[in-house]
Amino acid sequence: MMNNKHVKKLTSLLVSIMMLTLIISCTPTTNSLPSDNSVTDTSSTNQDTQVINEGEGTADITGTIEKVILEDNAFTIYTIMDDSYYMSTFPYSGTTFTIDNAKEVQAAELINSSTVIDDSLRTSDIKTIDGYMKGSYYVKTVSNELSTVVFIDDEMGQHLDLLEIDHPSDAVIYDVQLTDDFTTLLYSIKSSTANEIYKHQLDNDSTELIASGDTYVILEGDGSTITFDRTIVNNVASIITQDDSIPDTGVQDSNLYDVVVLNGIVTDPDTNTYKFGYNIGITDKKIMTITKANLTGFETIDATGLIVSPGFIDMLGFEPEPTVAKYKITDGVTTNLQLHGGSVHFDSWFAYYENNPPYVNYGGSVFAIKLRQEDAVGIGSYGTPTETQITYMADRVREEIEAGALALSFSPEYYPGTTPEEIRAMMTVAAQYDIPTHFHARYSSLTGEFTGIDGVIEVLGYAKELNAPVQFMHLHSTGGTGCMDEALAMINEARVEGYDVTYDIYPYDSWASNIDWQRYNSGWQERYDITYSDLQMAGTSLRLTEETFNYFRSIGGLCIAFAMDEDEVVQSLSEPYVQIGSDGNIQLEDSANNHFRGAGTFSRVLGKYVRDDDAFSLMDGIRKMTINGAKHLEAISEDMALRGRLQVGCYADITIFDYRTVLDQSTPEFPATASIGIEYVIVAGQIGLSEGELLTNVHAGQPIKNNYTN
Repeated sequence: MMNNKHVKKLTSLLVSIMMLTLIISCTPTTNSLPSDNSVTDTSSTNQDTQVINEGEGTADITGTIEKVILEDNAFTIYTIMDDSYYMSTFPYSGTTFTIDNAKEVQAAELINSSTVIDDSLRTSDIKTIDGYMKGSYYVKTVSNELSTVVFIDDEMGQHLDLLEIDHPSDAVIYDVQLTDDFTTLLYSIKSSTANEIYKHQLDNDSTELIASGDTYVILEGDGSTITFDRTIVNNVASIITQDDSIPDTGVQDSNLYDVVVLNGIVTDPDTNTYKFGYNIGITDKKIMTITKANLTGFETIDATGLIVSPGFIDMLGFEPEPTVAKYKITDGVTTNLQLHGGSVHFDSWFAYYENNPPYVNYGGSVFAIKLRQEDAVGIGSYGTPTETQITYMADRVREEIEAGALALSFSPEYYPGTTPEEIRAMMTVAAQYDIPTHFHARYSSLTGEFTGIDGVIEVLGYAKELNAPVQFMHLHSTGGTGCMDEALAMINEARVEGYDVTYDIYPYDSWASNIDWQRYNSGWQERYDITYSDLQMAGTSLRLTEETFNYFRSIGGLCIAFAMDEDEVVQSLSEPYVQIGSDGNIQLEDSANNHFRGAGTFSRVLGKYVRDDDAFSLMDGIRKMTINGAKHLEAISEDMALRGRLQVGCYADITIFDYRTVLDQSTPEFPATASIGIEYVIVAGQIGLSEGELLTNVHAGQPIKNNYTN
């Protein structure tokens, strides 16, 4: 039974509907919603449309009216023109408006001038919201069977994908409603055979069917619902009045925490949840609570409107020395794993960093080439090991795993003497501990006797022969270059067959190597299908010629090769299981000694590929930078099992960023340039980055070891 509040609300809505139905008309659109979901009368065309109230006033609107929403103090009118949606807002305080579809918008007469909402929109049910954040939300058709509910931030016009909805190919998503605290989302799926209404909780990723048939449901501010027969309340979805305020829970947590993060958008890729306006309490390195209750702490971060994410995990880092780690933490990295290279003396390696803790967490792999260089072997990069030497190296792998190593790593392209026999022997030991083996594959050429695909075949052969977990390092620059379709098909086939095969990449279309290394040996133009002008010396604007190439080849230096296809970068980034690794480090601020990916990798994923290019959703982007890496290692490392997610009991490694502004700033000319938009970084419960500034006195990095450590 409805109470008086609901009767009053329904009566008001019905009156509004009757008034608007009588006085609003517009040109019909090719992208219109189902007829029972529009407040407009499409019976007349090419004429002025009047919204009558008290007072007088005029405004010109661009395009064809698609939706009119009545709120407390304004009309918001959405129009479509040239496949783009526009939003215009008008004051609603006793004013008559004449809306002329034939004229352009006169911005001076509007509260907000008309702006493009989305230039690829197919189907839309747009509404405004003014609660946790100010903006509008709508449904975008991704494919015939997938739609996304998208929030648009008023301040910057940036999109935030809230929910992906699978549906029949002939269905449309409409009547979307969202509570002002961004907790509960309601939507209808209408197809040729059914009309169903669902309620989804963004804070726990749960969905339930709440009604079907010819019904309409009103979503209340507290997440409760009221269901009506649609024949009584036709079109009411477009005229729901929003509440501007977020109710205070009034609940006070009496604990005093070390650090509290207040009112953020808490994002957990492990549970696929957004918690808008939630608070986090941190004590003794751990997350103690995630709640709407009021919290107090010794240190407080106001995260209103900011994304609160698990700390980013760099799966392809290098030594976490102070300058290196500075540019990691300003890029949102909390855990730097040296899995392309590493150590063969982990007892002393961990001891050093425990006595000299870095800004970020640290761990590493057994780097096989260093075993070849030990006195007991001494064969360097090109020698062929004996059976005795292979046995020695395999035994040393066991010793280093039991000292804490997270992986075993090979780079046979750089150390071509590496034999299949020694790889198998060392991998066999690693597999006994379920320790993964990471490969910089043996080949990366586009042409010649052996190409990148041959490198992929070799690595997959070891995975299948030994039933051992393997990971390709930066697949798009070793193995997948020029043949990404084939490489991914082979990897995905192996995964379907049950083999543990993964890969990581960095989000750039260029790689870097010392110019006097073998990647630039004779024939490099043919191998990589590039020429001198595709090469640039790091830290300069100098693109090379044959003369300058020969000069730098003789003296050395880091050379950047723009040798990868951007489409393949996006393709490899888009696989759901991909991990992100920088493969870069900024060692010296006053000289260019590494690729600019050492400072900008993670912000580039967020700012370019998620926000600006919309290559995948924000949740997917965060997942690739956090939980994917954690899950890759969590079975053999309790230290990783409590990272990569934001949940009570997990380590408080947290990155807080402004989704509106986050972006890499590092360039080939100026690689030592910090990213923007990373506002706060918490490592092991301590604030290491505050308002974008590194706190140089905070060295909170923790060792990341495997579970077999003595």
